[in-house]
Amino acid sequence: MNEFDNTAIERLKSELVDHLNWGEAAHWSTRNFERLSEKIFETTSIQLSVSTLKRFLGKVAYYNKPAPATLDAIAAFLGYEGYMDYRWTVKKPEEPISQISKKKIFIYGLGVLVLMATVAAVSFINHGTQSIDPSKTSFSIKKVTTGLPNTVVFEYDVTKVDANFVEIQQDWDSTKRHKVNPSNTIFTHYYEYPGYYNAKLLVNGFVVSEKDLFIPSDGWMSAISYLNETKPPRYLRKNEFESDSVLRISTDVHNDILIHPDEVSLEFFNAFANPEFEFENFDFKANVRFNTQSGKVPCEFRKLIFFGTKKFIRVPFSVPGCVSQNTLRLGSLVIDGEENDLSDLSVESGEWSNIRVINVDNRLSIYLEDKMVFETDLIDDFGKLAGIRFSFNGSGEVKDLHLSSKGNVLLSLK
Repeated sequence: MNEFDNTAIERLKSELVDHLNWGEAAHWSTRNFERLSEKIFETTSIQLSVSTLKRFLGKVAYYNKPAPATLDAIAAFLGYEGYMDYRWTVKKPEEPISQISKKKIFIYGLGVLVLMATVAAVSFINHGTQSIDPSKTSFSIKKVTTGLPNTVVFEYDVTKVDANFVEIQQDWDSTKRHKVNPSNTIFTHYYEYPGYYNAKLLVNGFVVSEKDLFIPSDGWMSAISYLNETKPPRYLRKNEFESDSVLRISTDVHNDILIHPDEVSLEFFNAFANPEFEFENFDFKANVRFNTQSGKVPCEFRKLIFFGTKKFIRVPFSVPGCVSQNTLRLGSLVIDGEENDLSDLSVESGEWSNIRVINVDNRLSIYLEDKMVFETDLIDDFGKLAGIRFSFNGSGEVKDLHLSSKGNVLLSLK
């Protein structure tokens, strides 16, 4: 990385921190990085993970240059067209010259850049649209096992087209692309969580094939996720959690969580092997509670996530004093707790809360203790109802769960 890149990236970091006005990034909590990830997605539709943002801002040690997609997303969040647009606003150190010379150099350089960009764009567009015939490429996916973790084998063939630059995008997130060798045919990727993924093969920047990939959970599964994302999730064994009449971890696991409850998230998943029912009609109800009770986590959060084969919704709940940090996600619609009053989506720590979510022809209603606290029309196509997930900062429990669609019982805890 040259000095000019270093200067631009360091200035980008400073501008990001100044823009947020949250204080020094070294003092941010994981929740701050989660909020930043959500804000960037809301502004740019690009998802940067918490670990990526921590590495970029130096919260965790990382000695490589940030990925171009990361730099582009952050620059776009700050109002630039991309990182290169931002980079050219950073002046390379040089000997003092007259204002007239600076102006001449700027005009000349701008003209050269515009010409180069135009030629490159025309060449790239012509090359991509005229040379790539998707029917002459192949793309397939294969899971190597059932359950989790799981490795997926992507097999591709682009030898019959003029492929200069080939990428495989392993899910819907466009930042998660891997450059692959056009001469090779195999790429593998490791998946840690169940869910629905849409994989893509891109040649010279254009999508030539898409494949649906679904990794089911084989019933209820539970995992402990580490919020700093430096460790893989710990999958709980069947004797470490209950899933018949209640979703609850064992006493030993609970005590382990209490040691550092602010560093972990408890997850319960149930991802269907064969989604059959449309997302636009379902009825869910359950009793849920925080169960950390250590005093170490002042802001306790729980997330209720319904995922479809195309998009997902995430309903957040927190203790009352922390609702400003909640974000309600309904497909492409994001409702931020800093700019909206989400105080009705608050519950007390250690107390059971009755939650109900009803979707009728994509009219979504959320109830808490039999009181409607939110209602809206869903604007996206979510596909089929593919599963459900509970996420607790710290620990939590779920009972009396019932999920149905048009009278068909999909999940039940009694």
